Amino acid sequence: MTGLELCAVRLPETLIFIHPRNPLFLYVQPVYPRQTVIMSMQAIPMKSEMNAGFLEPEDDRLQNGQHVIDNFLRVHSKNYQLTQNDTFDLQTDGTDEWLLKSAPYTTWKAGTGLKLACTGHAGAGKTVMSSVIIEDLKRTLPKATLLFLYIDSISNKIQSPHAFVLNLLSQVLKQSQDSDPLARDIAQLFVHQPSNLPGDLDAATSALRSELKRCSRVFLVVDALDEYRSGSPEDQTRLVQELESFGVSLLITSRSAVPFTGEHASCEVSATPGDIRRFAGTTLSMGDLQNILKYDPDMKEDVIDELLKCSDGTFLKPKLVLSYLARCKTPVEVKKTLDHAASLTVDELYKATFDDIQEETPWALRLLSLLSVAEDVCMGAGAAQQFLDFQQQQQDDDIKERVRPANKWIAACRGLVVLVNQDSVEDSVRLAPKTRSSASKEVVHISRARMKRGLRELEDYESPISGQCFRFSHATVRDFFQRSPSVLHIDNAKLDLIHTLLQYMPHMLDRLATNSDDGVDMATFNELSNAQFLATHHPLTWYTGLWLYHTDGLEDKILSSSIDACYDHPKFRWLISSLAEAPYRSMPDLPTSLSTHGLLPLLQAYFIRHP
Repeated sequence: MTGLELCAVRLPETLIFIHPRNPLFLYVQPVYPRQTVIMSMQAIPMKSEMNAGFLEPEDDRLQNGQHVIDNFLRVHSKNYQLTQNDTFDLQTDGTDEWLLKSAPYTTWKAGTGLKLACTGHAGAGKTVMSSVIIEDLKRTLPKATLLFLYIDSISNKIQSPHAFVLNLLSQVLKQSQDSDPLARDIAQLFVHQPSNLPGDLDAATSALRSELKRCSRVFLVVDALDEYRSGSPEDQTRLVQELESFGVSLLITSRSAVPFTGEHASCEVSATPGDIRRFAGTTLSMGDLQNILKYDPDMKEDVIDELLKCSDGTFLKPKLVLSYLARCKTPVEVKKTLDHAASLTVDELYKATFDDIQEETPWALRLLSLLSVAEDVCMGAGAAQQFLDFQQQQQDDDIKERVRPANKWIAACRGLVVLVNQDSVEDSVRLAPKTRSSASKEVVHISRARMKRGLRELEDYESPISGQCFRFSHATVRDFFQRSPSVLHIDNAKLDLIHTLLQYMPHMLDRLATNSDDGVDMATFNELSNAQFLATHHPLTWYTGLWLYHTDGLEDKILSSSIDACYDHPKFRWLISSLAEAPYRSMPDLPTSLSTHGLLPLLQAYFIRHP
């Protein structure tokens, strides 16, 4: 390798060369006298940043076909069945029946290969309606093959035609009556590659078509097409055409028109007056408002009437007003607050709620900031709780003793945040095949319907919990914060994320019981591997490198002392090797990571500090 063969990038006192024919090698040539460094540029998982999981040897990966698929869903896609369960729990009994009886839906359901577009405004109930349709098809057509996708703009990095095809293939295989083990060529399609999706799109599409031919009737429900690569109608059109090509009965919901080709039926989704009354009446019969209004039934009706007036055909505005009323302590206060809240727009209600949080529970702002900054990372709730409660100035305490239970975070966010059932990368590690029989008992997916009743169940579970993630309660919450970046001071939130992660790691390592400088006494870990121990007890460690993805424009504000305290810690090498146990045989060192992410000023500063 010579300088003539390399592409050079000059930094003050440093030259960085990238080999044009082998970009996996980085050649660092100091201009001032220093030893030349050649570093192997190992591929880094690129899913939701550090949520990408890791590579296992191919033979090991293909021994358990279902585990391969499960790992794909955690790493490159989503388990939409968990989303379906969460969403259906939100339905109020007796609502949404009008669509199941409508002519467009009954015709679509009775036919074969028909297409139905269900459109409606934000907050009209399209996503809950999708879950109701899915449950109706399951109940009334049990022999049909039912597939579904819940699209959301938060997860755009793991949403592509390729990812969707593989997800649909996984759903078909799960519903197949064939009990034979997963064929090796099919399993190979789901095998995790380091920096891109498994297999190739053509092979995955061919496999899906082959499996669909074995099914007598196939229904595909796709929710929220408008959130797929929002702002790119061309990409949405291409996705619809790809889905149409499978020849299944296709139903798609969207805020905007669905770009079907050829004949299709349409249905407008909106919250009917009867459904709004049922929803409001049910909500007012729960929680503190029930105690305030139970002696004044006329006021309860007045509240419902006012919610109906301001609804504009959606559930969203009544839901926000009801959340805003939760602050009230007396009937008089309810009446006064109702008149004010009903006059506000959705964004004004979000701002008023945010102001209340800022005044009464300011510590909860960290969760809103975390979701805004790392919105595309499926960080487990346990890891998020450890992040949220970690305070550098309290390092003399055990962080596990200071973790607030999830229900307190949810209550403090006043309806802006919910817990959803979704496995994270640390859940995948904890559920590795060698300990699946015992570890699987630790994952508890909790119904969001029970969460609405106060989340009292969560108090019985030890923190950190598993199998769940914090999420904004509605896409419009995320949209509000994106339109108002100054509300959460996003740059400050990014710096908080960066420094908290860098400071947490050495803090955690200092408190692990060790029998040497290189490792941890595993005799106390109940036969868990190092990786499983960390995933179970210190899930935030699985996001060690997440800070690297949020440094854009902030390099000069990142404390070098925090970077050194983390990466120069005597046990940090043990941490990285533990995280890489089953997966990579080695992990990129800090210079390689900084180079990979284009953080050249930080790379230069690192070499100055480490001659």
